[in-house]
Amino acid sequence: MQSFARRNFFAKYFRCFVVPLLLFGFSPFVTACKLFQSSSDVEHVVGKVPLRTEPFLWSDLTFEQFAANVLPGIMTSATVANYIPSATEPSKTIQDAMNRIHQIVVRKYPALANVPQPKAALFSDSLPGAFVETVNLCFQKPVLLSNDALKPPLERNVRLSENGILADAESCIPARPELLPNGIGFINSLIHGCKIEDKGNILVLGSKCKVNKYFEKYSHSNGFALRSVSSQIFFSTGLVQGFQNQAQMLTVIMHELGHYYRAHPLLPKKDFEVFYSVGPVNQPARPMPDPALTQLAEQGNFAELTRIMNERRLGYYTFEQEADDFSLEFLNELGVPARAGGDALLEFLRKSPPNRGDLDFAACSALRAQGWLDANKQPAYVPVGNLNDPHHSLCYRVFNMDREIAAHGYK
Repeated sequence: MQSFARRNFFAKYFRCFVVPLLLFGFSPFVTACKLFQSSSDVEHVVGKVPLRTEPFLWSDLTFEQFAANVLPGIMTSATVANYIPSATEPSKTIQDAMNRIHQIVVRKYPALANVPQPKAALFSDSLPGAFVETVNLCFQKPVLLSNDALKPPLERNVRLSENGILADAESCIPARPELLPNGIGFINSLIHGCKIEDKGNILVLGSKCKVNKYFEKYSHSNGFALRSVSSQIFFSTGLVQGFQNQAQMLTVIMHELGHYYRAHPLLPKKDFEVFYSVGPVNQPARPMPDPALTQLAEQGNFAELTRIMNERRLGYYTFEQEADDFSLEFLNELGVPARAGGDALLEFLRKSPPNRGDLDFAACSALRAQGWLDANKQPAYVPVGNLNDPHHSLCYRVFNMDREIAAHGYK
């Protein structure tokens, strides 16, 4: 994954459910195939959330900590002055819904009981968006950057990205020292190959960690940081004001909480990216990968990929699709028919022009009314949309959600 501090507003890697007014070299590729073909730490299985429950993965932040350490890195015009206090509407409505959802999720998955209660941070901002963000946890443990002791120290903390790339930690909050071994174990468990070793008085990076020449100018860093998911979840009024009913609100909130409970921002992007054949129906398990396309994806040849996908009727599983799948699991338990998730997305599509090549509201609604069958009564194919964006086209998301409902027997 790239750094989440600065990125294109409409192509967020993990966190955002943006509503317009609403894959590997040979070796890791083999590893990924094995990963996708069995139950794993990243696979979403109904009844068995893939639980990474390490204590540092979530941080229970105050609003002040969020405002100082997280908000400045979000690509938004919102500032502390734009904050809508939690005791006022509609912030209170969102928080009440999140409280209810948290109780249901923890009751179903007790291993998530130690995950902090998510909090709504609502800001007055005309752009529609909701983001699950991260915060840096800093430890007073230096990281060896060079074997040359004559080089000066780096007077900042460094961190490793989920892809094993060394980066500045920027702002951070002090962390309890006992969390560090757990965090190092988490880093070493990821499939990027980068390992880090605690030598007692200093941390040493493995040979597969990616360190650019900038850091080679220094002997060591002042400290080390781990990224943690913030319990404060950003919502904008530009998004909230577009809600037409409770079902739309709950669908968006559940999607964001899918990112939150699954700690999506901390896991490698490639753990979730898989191309697969879209058959007549969805299967209850995670889609099986189509390995032939991963090299094209690595090369960024998205035009050719799009042509092949449309020709071969392929899907593209991402963390955004998983968040949609996760949201469906709980809508019934919130008293909302699962189909309402697709209804909400279809309403968003009605209000926004589709991207080039995507189905518009009229075409999408007609296909849905026909049970996703074409004029010949054969299973239809809906274009995934822009492969640069992990969010699929709105029509594809409705299409996939309806198929997930059928696969899992949701009501």
